[in-house]
Parts: sequence; C-alpha cells; structure tokens
Amino acid sequence: MSRHAQTGTSLATDGNANGVIDTGDFDTWRANFGHSSPASASLAAAAVPEPISFGLLVIATTVARARSPRRKIHRVVSRN
Repeated sequence: MSRHAQTGTSLATDGNANGVIDTGDFDTWRANFGHSSPASASLAAAAVPEPISFGLLVIATTVARARSPRRKIHRVVSRN
C-alpha cells in the first residue's frame, strides 16, 4: 500500500472494492472509462425541465392573465 492511499468502508472511488483507494482503482476506472453504468443510464433518461422552461411558463401566465377580461364584482345593495 502506498503512503498516499486512503482506506475505509464505502469509499466512493474504491473501484475494485478492496477497501483501499490505490492504483488498482485507477486501473478499474481506466478500463471502464466511457462505459455507462445502469444507474447513470436511468438518470440520463429522467426528464428534467430546463431552466428556460420555467421562465417561459411565467411569461405565458403573465400574458394570459393580462389579456383575459377582468370580472367586475357587483355589489348588491339592498334598499330598505
């Protein structure tokens, strides 16, 4: 083990799952670089609205409200 290796459980970069981050993990990463995992493929397929969509929704709602006829509220006044 090199003096710069990290050890522990559940290390995110422990590619070969031996509990140590070392050159073996780099070899695993290099061998799999460019290949997607099933988890990343499902995340890529998830629909995420773009930020501009929210802005367009706000503008469309504002224009629609501005163009719609406004109702006048009539009060019924009793004359007794």
